[in-house]
Amino acid sequence: MEFIGKSEEKVGIKRAVIGEDFSQTVLALTEEILPSGHIALAFAQEDTALANRTEAALNLQKYKIGRYSYASGTTPSREAAEDLENCPESVRLLICCGEADMADIVKFAAWRRGIPWLLVPSSPDILPCALPLAVLGWGASAERVECAPPAAIAACEGDMNGCSG
Repeated sequence: MEFIGKSEEKVGIKRAVIGEDFSQTVLALTEEILPSGHIALAFAQEDTALANRTEAALNLQKYKIGRYSYASGTTPSREAAEDLENCPESVRLLICCGEADMADIVKFAAWRRGIPWLLVPSSPDILPCALPLAVLGWGASAERVECAPPAAIAACEGDMNGCSG
């Protein structure tokens, strides 16, 4: 695949791309992981606009897409991941649109199903999202589960530059 955007980093087969053209970035990375098929898109309600942009980019290739919207502030837990774990068997890729809590839910469900997942972050603070560890719950009682990191990270340069911090 040719270079997309201004910034690219590879770690093994993992890839992170910050692209100027959001649609092209998301579509190209998704096609690398799953050329066609059924995808589940998971997001918190606060990230609905990002999920809508992601879905619009994927519709360019006519993927079958299931949407899983979570209430903003949903605590990452095994229970929260159940919907994604129990989505149709034909789903071969999970896409997380959002931040760390949503990523913990998605990476745990992907690990349980044995399928890859793609991160589309809503902020530049992606390190917790990309770690191969899901934190389920809060505080001292939180459960930490080793999971796979995202197969790829697709970020929009404008969104990342527009965040304060």
